[in-house]
Amino acid sequence: MKPGAGDQVFCVECCQLRVGEAEWPFACENAAPIDRHWQRATLDNPDFFDGVILMTSNVAVKDGVLSATLFKTRFRNYLYWRHQGFAGSGITDGFGSGLIRSADGAIVLVRQGSGNVNAGIYYTPSGFIDPRDIDDNGYVDIAANITREIEEETGLTPAELARRPGYIVAATGAQLAMAVVFDCELSAPELELRINTFLANEERPELAEIRLVKSLADTAGLELARHTALQLQKVFAA
Repeated sequence: MKPGAGDQVFCVECCQLRVGEAEWPFACENAAPIDRHWQRATLDNPDFFDGVILMTSNVAVKDGVLSATLFKTRFRNYLYWRHQGFAGSGITDGFGSGLIRSADGAIVLVRQGSGNVNAGIYYTPSGFIDPRDIDDNGYVDIAANITREIEEETGLTPAELARRPGYIVAATGAQLAMAVVFDCELSAPELELRINTFLANEERPELAEIRLVKSLADTAGLELARHTALQLQKVFAA
């Protein structure tokens, strides 16, 4: 999947993500079709979990700061919205992603197995923002979200990664990916072995495959998430 004409990638120093109390009008107005869609979706994939996630609105960038207001909704509402082509305007699927770089410059790409929302697509470790990411002041700690997702998907712990300051943000249609770059002291072969060993010991691993790429040429033939394609362009151009 290639970036579209309206896609953007840029760097910011920080992300200020405040959680509000607003209801999502789309979910309220489409409650009945959402329920019907959910019944069909869970027949196809019984592993879907209707947990609470956070969606993004009122995104603005000024003086190196990305600010946004987040609101809570259920996964079923998101899934219907996504399958309707991200209907409406002003709402964004905002999430964090981790660009893990080996000692010799390779970036870790992952691919989910069948039955997942992103099945078959290569991307960098990421996941939904959820209530666990909200701090005592009502803000989302997106860096902590990314660190958690990396550990859940790859087994890599914070002690194994050195975070670079700032964020690489990719805006692709209704999706907003806020990425942190992490440096790992392991070489690409060592890092690949480290992650694959973790996956082999998982009863139900989240990932079907990982790839380490050192250039855009290494991604030829891979179906990349649009935000991942943009972020890789930014990283490899640096």
